[in-house]
Amino acid sequence: MTPLEPLGGGKLIAWRLDQARFASTWDSGEGAFQVGGRWNSKGVRVVD
Repeated sequence: MTPLEPLGGGKLIAWRLDQARFASTWDSGEGAFQVGGRWNSKGVRVVD
């Protein structure tokens, strides 16, 4: 597997648009842990 470099050689910047009520926990993986998600079964965290 070959690692990908950002185009233009600079920093890679990403944005996530979400509702304000999820701002503090969007990266916790809690929702997918509780009910399962696209890439994991219920009870398994993808984000750690």
